[in-house]
Amino acid sequence: MNVLIVGFGNPLAGDDGAGFRAAEMLAARVRLPEVRVRAVRQLTPELAEEAAQAAVVVFVDASVEIRPGAIDCRRLEAGRTAGVFSHHLAPESVLELAERVYHRRPEALLFSVGARSFADHSLSGEVQQALPALVGQIEDLIERIVDAGKPARPGGPPETESDFFSVMH
Repeated sequence: MNVLIVGFGNPLAGDDGAGFRAAEMLAARVRLPEVRVRAVRQLTPELAEEAAQAAVVVFVDASVEIRPGAIDCRRLEAGRTAGVFSHHLAPESVLELAERVYHRRPEALLFSVGARSFADHSLSGEVQQALPALVGQIEDLIERIVDAGKPARPGGPPETESDFFSVMH
């Protein structure tokens, strides 16, 4: 089962770089042929093609909506957004483009870490402390996803797609 991980944010804008830095850490640690990791400054329409090729897309970003250093994960659906053809997209817009243009709708999750400051050139203490746990949670999820796509017994068929959903809970 192919997995695309996209960590995004500006690494020069304090905690906004959390997703970017998490993706860099994952790229160095996850060495599976089924997994592709991208660290990008912003989501762009070009990511829709890669998303369409994946069974699962994991987005990673900073959030001001949760407590600094807290980690949240939620399932995403393709969103009907007005600004789909802009140079900066929301994760749901990338999924919408994948569906509209490539007729593929991958499963998708958004991992967020609570941000404190976007003013410094480095991550806040809370986000620095949360990064290892964030990366660990994503690694655990990837392992479960990849295992769900393997045959239950040698020579047997891969697990069914409904089995995949059980690994996300």
